[in-house]
Amino acid sequence: MLGTLSADELAVTDRDIVGARGLPSRYYSEPRAVAYGRDQVLATSGMCIGFASDVARQQAVPVEVIDLPLLLTTDAHGELRVFHNVCRHRGHVLVAKPGRITGAIRCP
Repeated sequence: MLGTLSADELAVTDRDIVGARGLPSRYYSEPRAVAYGRDQVLATSGMCIGFASDVARQQAVPVEVIDLPLLLTTDAHGELRVFHNVCRHRGHVLVAKPGRITGAIRCP
């Protein structure tokens, strides 16, 4: 990824609350580190990207999470779903702004 952490860099993260520090800033800002965190950490666990109460019935709300365009939607019964907000065959963003869904979501 970005090279290995030195023993000193790693040890400082495991101290008591008074002496602990985070990882070096490169692990939070460099594109390769962000992609690694997204693909190897966040993709293998859960995270909150929104709340069902923020998405009305039959509405679509685009969100971006760590450079991934996602689409929060609810159906006529209020069931929440999350999809990639990108067309599979052309790579276009499907929904650019929040709004009501009236039929199928199609590639622009």
